[in-house]
Amino acid sequence: MAKSEFNKLLLDSEYRVTPDLKTVVYCNALRYGGEEEWNFLWNRYLTHNVNTEQVLILGVLGCTRNETLAHGYLRKTITSDSGIRSQDISSVYPSVYNNVYGVDFAINFLRQNFRDIIEFNASVSSVVSGISGAISSQEQLDKLEQFINDSAEELGSGTTTSALNSLQTAKRNLEWLNTHGSTIMTWIKQQNYRLPTHIVPYHYNVVLQPNLDDDTFQFTGRVEISFNVTETTDRVQLHVNDLEIDEDTIAIEALTVWDSLDNFTITEDSLRHIYDIKLSDYLISGRQYKLHLNYKGYHREDMAGFYRSYYYRNGVR
Repeated sequence: MAKSEFNKLLLDSEYRVTPDLKTVVYCNALRYGGEEEWNFLWNRYLTHNVNTEQVLILGVLGCTRNETLAHGYLRKTITSDSGIRSQDISSVYPSVYNNVYGVDFAINFLRQNFRDIIEFNASVSSVVSGISGAISSQEQLDKLEQFINDSAEELGSGTTTSALNSLQTAKRNLEWLNTHGSTIMTWIKQQNYRLPTHIVPYHYNVVLQPNLDDDTFQFTGRVEISFNVTETTDRVQLHVNDLEIDEDTIAIEALTVWDSLDNFTITEDSLRHIYDIKLSDYLISGRQYKLHLNYKGYHREDMAGFYRSYYYRNGVR
C-alpha cells in the first residue's frame, strides 16, 4: 500500500496521501527506493508552502538505506545555501541516526567531515551527543569513541571532553540494556495491547465536530458502536487516547431484546490506552448491543491523530 500511494504521488504531485499515513508512505518509499524517490521528496520540501509538510519531509529524508544519499543530506547542515531554514537544521541529524542504518551513516559522516563541520562553526560535540543517544551496539560505541580519541588534537580539549562525556550516556544505556533487556522483552511479550475478542463491532456511527473559532482548538463528538457478543461478559473495553469521555452519556442497549444497561464503573489503563466499562449486569452471548457515548478532545500539533496545521500566504500565517 505504501509503495502504491507514493507512486500515485510521483505521478501527480497534487495527489493527497492520507495525513496519518504520510510518514509511513514517505519513509518506506525512501527505504526501499533510491535517488529518484529521495530527490522527489527533497524538491517537494523546497517548493511546498505548508510548514507541517516541510517539517514532516525533513523528518523522513533520513530513512534512506543509501549511505551516499544520507551523507548528502547531512552535508546540507554545513552548506549555507542548502535551502533548509536555520530553525529546522537541528532535525536533519535525528532524521538519519534514528533510523535502522542511520547511526553508522552518521558516525561515518562525522569521521569524514568533522573538519568541515568545525569550519562551518557547527558543534561537533552536539552531533556526538545526538548520535550517542541513538547508539544500540558496542561496535557503534567503540567506533565513535575511537574517532574522538584519534581526532582529539584537532577537536580541541573542550570539544573532546564534552564528546567523551556524551559517550557515557551511551555506555550506561548499553550496560542497562545488557542487564535488563531480556527481562523487559519478556514483560513486553506478556502485555496484551489488543482488545478482547468476545466483543465484535460491526457498525460505527461517528459524529465529529471541530471548533476552529477560538484558541482552544477543541473538538466534540459522539459515537454509536453496534456489536455482537460471542461470549457472555460484564465488560466492554475500548481503545481511547487523548479523549475525555462524558460518563453521563454512556449507555448500552440490547438490540435483540428490550434491555438497557446503565449501571457501570469505569477504569482506565493509561499505558495501553484501554477504557474499561464494567457493567453490573452481563452482556449475553449471541445478542447484539449498541454503545452510546459523547467525547471531546483537542487538536494536536504533532501531526498525530486529529491535528491542526497552518500555512503561509504572502508571509502571513
